[in-house]
Amino acid sequence: MSIKSIEQDWEFYKSKCVPEDSGEVQVCETRMAFEAGCMIMFEKMVEIVDCSDEDVCCAEFNKISKEIKLMCKNRLLAAANDILSKFKQGVRND
Repeated sequence: MSIKSIEQDWEFYKSKCVPEDSGEVQVCETRMAFEAGCMIMFEKMVEIVDCSDEDVCCAEFNKISKEIKLMCKNRLLAAANDILSKFKQGVRND
């Protein structure tokens, strides 16, 4: 199994999430946020791996998994609400 490098993950993320016409500042700020997320998750994984109790380790992985899933759901909900709001504004303007 070959695991992609963080640089490869960044390039993939940038290609999907950063508009091509973004300025240098937006790309730089987005990359800093991406790298900060990488560092936080790495620190979390090290904390879990250093834990000597397997049940505690599994519980921590499950907790992180649930938290990430909730973040994704909230992000999707926010995006859907934004789209709905824009749609309603468009309907009112017609």
